[in-house]
Amino acid sequence: MISKMVRWATFLLWIQTMLYNTVSLSVNTATFSKEDAFLRVVGFEGALKVNFSLEFRTFQNNGVLLYHKLSSEGYIKIYLDKSEITANIQYLNTLPIKLQFNQVMSDGHWHKLDFFLDGESGILRLDNESLMSTLDRDIRTGSYYDIGGGLHGEVGYRGCIRNLVIDGKPREVETMEGMSAGCYLEDTCGCKNGGLCFKDECDCTGTQYDGTLCTVPLYPRTCTQAMELTAVSTAGSKIGSQQLLDIDGPGHLPPVEISCSLEGQEVITSIGHDNEDVTKVDGFQEPGSFQQNIHYQASWDFIQHLIDRSTYCTQYLRYDCKQSRLLDGSFGWWVNSNGKRELSWPSTMNQDISQAAAAAVTIGSCSCGLNNSCFDTGKLCNCDASADQWLSDEGFIKDKRLLPVSALFFGDTGTPFDNKEGRFSLGRLICSGDVEALSPIQILSAGDTVAPLAFEMDQIYFQFRSTEREGLMEIVSLSNDKTALLRVETDCLSTILINRKPIQTMTSRICNGRWHSVIIERSHLGLYVGLDYEKIWKDRTSIPRALLVNFGGQTGSQFIGGLRSLTIDNKPVDIRQLLVHSDRRDLCRSSPCLNGGICVQDGNSMYCDCTSVHKQGELCELDLGLSFAAEEYLTIDTRNYTLQSPIRSIQMSLSTDSRDGVIMSADTLKSNVFSLSVTRSGQLSLTYNSGRKYTVLVVQTVLRKERIHHLSIEFDERKRKVKVSDGDIEKVQSLAGDVGLLLDDVHLITLAGGISGCISALKIGDSNAFTMFNLRHESRTNHCGLEKRIRGTQSKYFSSLYSVEVVTNSLVLGLGVSLVVVLVSLIILGSIRYMRRQKGGYYTREDEGNVEATDPDSAVLNAVTGPKVERRREWIL
Repeated sequence: MISKMVRWATFLLWIQTMLYNTVSLSVNTATFSKEDAFLRVVGFEGALKVNFSLEFRTFQNNGVLLYHKLSSEGYIKIYLDKSEITANIQYLNTLPIKLQFNQVMSDGHWHKLDFFLDGESGILRLDNESLMSTLDRDIRTGSYYDIGGGLHGEVGYRGCIRNLVIDGKPREVETMEGMSAGCYLEDTCGCKNGGLCFKDECDCTGTQYDGTLCTVPLYPRTCTQAMELTAVSTAGSKIGSQQLLDIDGPGHLPPVEISCSLEGQEVITSIGHDNEDVTKVDGFQEPGSFQQNIHYQASWDFIQHLIDRSTYCTQYLRYDCKQSRLLDGSFGWWVNSNGKRELSWPSTMNQDISQAAAAAVTIGSCSCGLNNSCFDTGKLCNCDASADQWLSDEGFIKDKRLLPVSALFFGDTGTPFDNKEGRFSLGRLICSGDVEALSPIQILSAGDTVAPLAFEMDQIYFQFRSTEREGLMEIVSLSNDKTALLRVETDCLSTILINRKPIQTMTSRICNGRWHSVIIERSHLGLYVGLDYEKIWKDRTSIPRALLVNFGGQTGSQFIGGLRSLTIDNKPVDIRQLLVHSDRRDLCRSSPCLNGGICVQDGNSMYCDCTSVHKQGELCELDLGLSFAAEEYLTIDTRNYTLQSPIRSIQMSLSTDSRDGVIMSADTLKSNVFSLSVTRSGQLSLTYNSGRKYTVLVVQTVLRKERIHHLSIEFDERKRKVKVSDGDIEKVQSLAGDVGLLLDDVHLITLAGGISGCISALKIGDSNAFTMFNLRHESRTNHCGLEKRIRGTQSKYFSSLYSVEVVTNSLVLGLGVSLVVVLVSLIILGSIRYMRRQKGGYYTREDEGNVEATDPDSAVLNAVTGPKVERRREWIL
């Protein structure tokens, strides 16, 4: 009976082991994809020290990383708290000890974590930085270490771990349910500007941005907007304050605190620097031997954005001198924003100067030299008189192209022991006027509408104002075809409605004649609506990128007022040409179709026929594109068309996240001329053939599918240069080899080859390739870039007049995969057979007692001990 029970127990244990082995795998790196997934590792129970380490990588803000219950009462818990690594140590009856690093760890990078605890101290180490706390009692370790999981009522860890070490011993990770081998971690949110992803939602706390992706600015862009928000309108007075400005809106520049003031009715923006006080120059005799670089209170990019947005900017510059020359002898000069040395000194004159005086400026002059009022009439600057008394030259720099001053250089100040001396004063950068505030205003009266704008968009921004007393008005709506996806309305009093539901009550009247800023963001995480830089609505409903933007409303809720400063994805849009007045019954009279598209009126509606202009979109506003799968390419035989020869420039728009593939190539009858490719690291590479192959690599750019890359190649045979660019990023390189071989008699152009994505707006020389090669689509919507292309429909994009070759390698790939599977199977079977073979030799003792036997049979028959055959034993040390 007992033997049967033992056999049954052995059988059940074998079954349990087999089942366990089917759902677990011992690995070094694992991904916790679910919050309730956890791993339990056995440790040394009763030890006086806790010692473990691991590496982790995550995009999540919160979650228990490790929990260990002590056998001496208490526990150790290490977890992520708002993206910061925290350790809680609770032992015996003492108060909990908390160690916390104030660093963001949910950045998707690998981080090394070590923890040590004994009766004297607890040490938490993170990426070569340590925190320590003292203890006064011994501890005893428990039996288990729980990695990950939502245990004990806590949120579980989602992310990757590797190189787990417990009690000084490396441990392999057993992948359980909710876990997988390797690190397959994706930022499912795509948060920007330091936003943290948690449960597929961006936490924008502390980023100075809001929205679904943390891209919506919380602060006005200019001082004009800031003053409008604070309702400052006291004319004739001077009011100043410090304001946080986000000069580029959803762009990459962080907000900066800037001085804003109202002088009369003019809004003034000023940026200071670290040399606003009068600075002494003494003991620098050689020309330009004194150098002062100017450091402003805002970044250089911020300042350039401010100058571009302002209608007027100026900066005051003055040099006081005593026996110290300025421009005569080129002892002093200033450097403009472009790093160029300026030989003339700013002027205080506001009136127009004569041509002779203007010519004098080019050779180096101060303000007094323009009206012949210098201390020495034979000089062009007061300081150039080198007089033994204090003189000065001053003026205002008003050319926006030169502002701000980046550096100052002076000399001719002798030694500290003589009478030569100088002092300079540089004022703050002062700007006024707002280009956006002066942008064209579109006034909508009763019955007026704006033709729908069709865009692929993520963010829309505009300003509106109205003086209506009351009544429901639609400010803007987003739709897909004829279905309204988002409608923003107001009752003109204090209420904002979203999709006909009251959402927000404002503290002041909305239709008060003041400009209000509206921003709408859509993403894969939902929708966000902001008014005057405050959130009024946020929802997790996702809508497509291809949308129709509608202004003006419908009968019963029409908007009456002004619109301005419309931008879509931070690019300005002029809506004046899209106005449709109420007395226009001809819907095509306003010519809403762009790029030569044909407007077709159908009753009370209209649509744009784009087939003849090689465009797409509701208003023919989008470039025609071709969609490629990874195994497809397209060849163009150019011999039937007249191409510019040689081809000196090629332009295209590209959207792809592929790596290591050809974007475009050109061939002659003899050889390949050039290939534009994307490398394995996502960078742009041009290989050209001028006798032998040369490569130009654009290392500053990385191709991504979520954005449109505007690529160009320009060959300059005269200067022997080639330029490859991706938007503003470019690489210029000297042409090598026989330049005459380049791009002559090209007869074959190939698009794609190993990349998946979209190619559009292709221009070869001055010719539109889609027009030249008669490339057409049959429907008004090309699926490239607007929605996913259904496999097998590529032929709809080409006319029968076009020579197209689409090559797929499915059969070859299938055969290759089959061969690999068969080969791997044979290797596995051979390995198993090898491991199951009978290994080793044998020792036999049948000849003991009869070592003189003449043959084995005689030895066995006369042996004293018998055969006693033993298998040779193998010992692994």
